[in-house]
Amino acid sequence: MSGVFDPDLEKIGRAGPTSSKGFRNISRNFHAWINREKKTLPVEVSTVKLRVLEHRPKMKEVVRNFPMIGLKAWAEYLLREAPEFVLGGNSLDTDYQKTYCTFWETYSKLDGGHPVFADFPRSSWGNLVPYCLHGDEGRGKAKRPVLVTSYQMLIPKGGLETTNMHG
Repeated sequence: MSGVFDPDLEKIGRAGPTSSKGFRNISRNFHAWINREKKTLPVEVSTVKLRVLEHRPKMKEVVRNFPMIGLKAWAEYLLREAPEFVLGGNSLDTDYQKTYCTFWETYSKLDGGHPVFADFPRSSWGNLVPYCLHGDEGRGKAKRPVLVTSYQMLIPKGGLETTNMHG
């Protein structure tokens, strides 16, 4: 075997099927492993109603509650536990507003038509956290489409002088 051995990945791999039916219990086993190893975060998981196609016993469209972690819940957790990841390397008790005022001032020269400049007065720019939103659809089990949406702070932990690729 070549490469690096990762003990956590090895444990995840052993959390696999426990029956002759293949992957029937893999979700249960994986969640048990996550809880047993204390690999959870206290972030609110909410649901959103989605129309989906159900294939059994016959094809029909149904509405299901799908779990999701909302941007607000994740940002609140990060601001509470690790604000430097949201505030460009700053904490809540520092002058993080200066960083954002500088960012928006510079960005206004590149994209003066951005909605921030029409919807918010200059005096509030220090409280506006810039982030990128990305959505991508892939294929899940049985080739069913899965949409994943993610976001990333534009100003990384290293501040305005670094990029998200730094380090």
